[in-house]
Amino acid sequence: MKLYIGSFPLSVILSWMSITSSLPSKTKISPFSESDFPVAVNSTLDLSCSLVEKNASVSNIQLKKCLPHDVPETCETLTPVRQTNTTKYYKQTFTTVKKMLISYFCEFKNDSSSSSHLVVIVGYEPTLPDTIDCVSLDQSDLKCTWNIPDTTRLNTVKSTWTITYTDGSRGALAYRECPERTEDDYTIECHIPAQNNDLRDMFESASDYTMNLTLTSSIGEVSRIYHIPVAQNVKLTPPIMTIEPQSKVIDVSLELPEDFERNRNYESVVEYLLTYRPTWGNETKQVTFPSDRAIISTVLENCVPYTTYIVTMKAKPKKSLLWSEEVEKVVKTKPDVPYHRPDTSQGLYTVNNITSKTKGFTLFYKPLARRFWNAENCVINVRVSDPQNGVVWTGNFSLTNVYLEIPFEITLPRYNATLRYINNEGSADIPSSLGITNKGMTSKLLEL
Repeated sequence: MKLYIGSFPLSVILSWMSITSSLPSKTKISPFSESDFPVAVNSTLDLSCSLVEKNASVSNIQLKKCLPHDVPETCETLTPVRQTNTTKYYKQTFTTVKKMLISYFCEFKNDSSSSSHLVVIVGYEPTLPDTIDCVSLDQSDLKCTWNIPDTTRLNTVKSTWTITYTDGSRGALAYRECPERTEDDYTIECHIPAQNNDLRDMFESASDYTMNLTLTSSIGEVSRIYHIPVAQNVKLTPPIMTIEPQSKVIDVSLELPEDFERNRNYESVVEYLLTYRPTWGNETKQVTFPSDRAIISTVLENCVPYTTYIVTMKAKPKKSLLWSEEVEKVVKTKPDVPYHRPDTSQGLYTVNNITSKTKGFTLFYKPLARRFWNAENCVINVRVSDPQNGVVWTGNFSLTNVYLEIPFEITLPRYNATLRYINNEGSADIPSSLGITNKGMTSKLLEL
């Protein structure tokens, strides 16, 4: 069983201990570092292994490379790219960070008691996010959030963030540290709160701010300045939406929240986006408009009576790129008289066969479409008439009555059926009509 300390086997650690506790090394490795030597991914490191004693032969020295979990016997002996009478030179390219630590030993062949060694740690160069997301909630509150790049988050070398900000429109003000900073495994947030006692300036809609991010590691350092136009990053608390449904329209009242009213120095014009659709349909209607008033009213038109609607609303200052959180409400329009005609498309109505001995016939209809009812209860009233006698029979289709038996003797070649929606509020103004004809042994329906 192998014992490990950190990433290397105990046997390798003990070998290092014997080296460091032995007589002064007879070899010299370059570069030399008493601590881990950082190297960036996709970079090339020049190494050399040299003799210390002049009477020794360079052919007797070698450079060995040991990866984590290697034992001394399995370490790789490297091939030099060139050599002199006292030194061998090597090049190492690092394309991965899977092996965090790499140990190099400059030693005599068959004698490692006086080796010199270098431990290399491979990592990514510091990387900053391309963009940061900033939100201003009122005139002196700003939150900026960004995702930690994977090359930084998964790096084998530790990085340190330095976060400062300033009002870019006032060049005399120096950068100041972020007053409230939070960080997890994936994101970092800098919050400059509204009541920050250290603030010497107040955020204004016309001002531009800058945030300077600096990321430092043992491999390098990188900085970037991010431009923050505050007016484009204002996010409102959702306005208060009050809904009053009618039968064919929905009245909407919108009231700006108090936090926006207190900080009118943003832009007074607010843009609203409302959508509405019936629960039984996929077509969504949209209404957009600007307003500079604190309380406004609008109307959502062309609604179906006695129908459940989903209404959504969000808002933003005109210059801002950020919408408020979306508010959703479910509302039902009021009932009304039907204003649709019953559908008479082919296949909806059928009639049984009629013979010369038939004393009546049966008219069949598929179930009613609820979205045309306009009220809780609805029927299709059917009136059968002929040219000589006028209306000779009347009846109603309903959810529980999907066929009508018409019990009178068929004596004429043609009858007319008038169909009309009727609900609790009244009857539709416009009916539909069907023609019923008897030709020999069969009947058929004709749409008029």
